[in-house]
Amino acid sequence: MPIFLIFIILFVLWVRYETQKNSRIETEDNQGFLERERQANFTRKADLTDLDYTVVPLDELPFAGSYDEVKSSYSLPEGLSELTKSEIFDCEQKIIALSHKKILNLGHMSNTDIKMEYGVANLQILIQYDENSSKLARLLAKWGKLLYENGEEDAAEKVLTYAVSCKSDIEDVFITLAKIYRNNGNELGISDLVEACQCFDELRRENIINQITSI
Repeated sequence: MPIFLIFIILFVLWVRYETQKNSRIETEDNQGFLERERQANFTRKADLTDLDYTVVPLDELPFAGSYDEVKSSYSLPEGLSELTKSEIFDCEQKIIALSHKKILNLGHMSNTDIKMEYGVANLQILIQYDENSSKLARLLAKWGKLLYENGEEDAAEKVLTYAVSCKSDIEDVFITLAKIYRNNGNELGISDLVEACQCFDELRRENIINQITSI
């Protein structure tokens, strides 16, 4: 038998083996998931009172507007367009409104994880709390970037630093804050920001760290 034909036969046998092995692993993974999902659907409702909810520190954030909940802590610079002012005030108002709701970052958990941990009866309300956390992250990112782009670096730093403390996974938060730190020669801030990138998955983490350290 020609040696070339032997190699072809061996290759076909290897491909068949790998296909069967991967199919078996996939079947086992699916069965494991289905069993875990079945258990999750029978998990009893847990007490949600003492979870690590996000509390928005209104008195520590730089509000330019004056509201019932918080008074202005600084003034916007002159010369801003009405559109920019409107966008900033809109962010402020929405942050205040969100501060009255339950906010819980569950971005690291799947729906099955949530049901296993807290019970199927709590799934929908916890999804809402997590959506509030996502809204907060997006608002803080937009607010902080608007402030930075309009020369309000100190105010932007307060907003974005708070966003990082909430484990925000929005790249703009990290990039803008890194620019502020670099402008101020704050190398320790850059270092801390790199450490905080653990909230990103491995692929995004490497990319965001490269961007932060190259600014």
